Parts: sequence; structure tokens; C-alpha cells
Amino acid sequence: PAGGSYAVPGDFSSISYLVAAGAVAAAPDASVRVEGARPSAQGDAAIVEVLERMGAAIDWDRDAGAIAVERSALSGVEVDVGDTPDLLPTIATLGAVADGDTRIVNCEHVRYKETDRVSAMAEELERMGAETTEEPDVLTVHGAESDLRGATVDGRADHRIVMALAVAALAADGTTTIRGGEHVDVSFPGFFDVMADLGAAVERDGT
Repeated sequence: PAGGSYAVPGDFSSISYLVAAGAVAAAPDASVRVEGARPSAQGDAAIVEVLERMGAAIDWDRDAGAIAVERSALSGVEVDVGDTPDLLPTIATLGAVADGDTRIVNCEHVRYKETDRVSAMAEELERMGAETTEEPDVLTVHGAESDLRGATVDGRADHRIVMALAVAALAADGTTTIRGGEHVDVSFPGFFDVMADLGAAVERDGT
């Protein structure tokens, strides 16, 4: 390519876990601020709109490329992930914290990722105390009936499942152990370092 300057947008799939963490666990009177979030054609930027619909206190300064989100009382919504399959694990976690039902529809294709992410999130969130209903093309998380608590869960050798469960752990009472945490290296090697920088108590085996 010719010489020059190129703007590389932030990865909204990765950003989704950080803004979700802010919405469920930011410190009182504080916010989680994510930089490098300039508008782009990435479908996963829809996480901002999803959080807005759920009632999150979230502000996206598109010119500055920064998103700030505060801990918020969330409400369940219906989300079509036909074009944003990578957001399903994040949205399922948010649904477990929200009041009311969160219905994730048009999600059958999400079963054919690194793992069946629909069943994986339903089963692992249930280990943590969530109530879910799984259909072939719909995952419903019953937030009002969910009370997240620490548990030992399986990341299913899937980076997105690991990161979504880590966000759920922030909202759970007690300690959560995630097996296979090293799989975050596929897309976000510094994920747990960022979580620790944000104030989460993180311990990693072998480090």
C-alpha cells in the first residue's frame, strides 16, 4: 500500500465486554470509559444501542471515539442477533442481571461458532443461578428470576464464552472460577489485565 496514515477502528466485539462490565459493576459515582471506539461499519457496535434500550447510563462520544458507561438498573429487551452473532454471550450475561426477560432471537446460527454458544451460555449462566429458556432459535434469560452467585464454570474453549462469563462473575456474589480462561488469547490477550485494572479481583493459575 501507499505510504500514509490509516485509522484502525477498535474491535467492538471486544469493546462489548468492557461496556457490559461497566453497566453491571462500575463503582458508585464512577464510570468505565473505553477509548478507541470510533464509528465504523462493525455490526457489533450495536451493543451501545442494546445497552441504551436496556436503560444503561451510556454515552458514546463518536467524535472522540470514547464510550463511558455507569452501573445501571437494566431492563430486559428483545434483541435480534441475526447480524451480530458475536454479541449473544454478552447480551445473555446482561439479561441475567436485568429485570424482566431478555429474548435473544434469530440465534440458531450462533450454535455453529467455536462452540454452541446458545447452549453454552444457557448452561453456564444456570450454574451461576440464572434462569433461562432455550429454543432452537431463541434464548430467553429470565432476569427477574435470576440471582447470580459465584460458581465454577466452563469457558468451553471459546474466548467469547470466557469473557462473557467473566462479566457475569463481576455481578455475582462470591468467587467464580472459569475453566479455560487462557482462550481469551484468541482475540483479547490482555482481557484479564484490563479487568484487573478496572478493579476486579483476578487470579490466574500459572501466572
